[in-house]
Amino acid sequence: MNNLTILLRKALLGDKLAEQEAIAIVYPELKRIAGLLASRETADPSLSPTVLVSDFYAEKFAIGLPEDITDRNHFFALAARAMRQVLIDRARARTTIKRQPVDPNLFNRPCTALAPETLLALETALKKLEELDPRAARVVELIFFLGCTYSETAAALNIPLHQVRQDWDFARHWLIKYLT
Repeated sequence: MNNLTILLRKALLGDKLAEQEAIAIVYPELKRIAGLLASRETADPSLSPTVLVSDFYAEKFAIGLPEDITDRNHFFALAARAMRQVLIDRARARTTIKRQPVDPNLFNRPCTALAPETLLALETALKKLEELDPRAARVVELIFFLGCTYSETAAALNIPLHQVRQDWDFARHWLIKYLT
């Protein structure tokens, strides 16, 4: 168990000093992840990485993270998911889901700015996929939303590289069928 994991576990138990130390360690990477996610936000171009990290902290981190954080990669995967949820919540506040087909080539290129309707439709589809295959949904989050490579995804999920490729292919085809 590394120093960050120990600090995060202490923070979850209410140790404010450990929480401050953990935040100092993770903030640069959280801001990088937030920058990737915020850059894809078309409906709210004023959303900065700093604001997204602050919202993540206020809405997700401060109220508690799962107690079973295993390592640094696990924490950042949880954080990225939580920040994506913050974006989903913001999109929901701005619009209602309008069921319209999504470009079937959406997953053939890196994630770019998504319209709120597309983001919400994709979130609904990801929830359905997660019910069917949770690991495939995590692969989509890491590859599509965060831009992780297959190798980085395999390391974050602790699965073989060939499994990442299989999960990604399955998830893309399933999501395209669901969204079109």
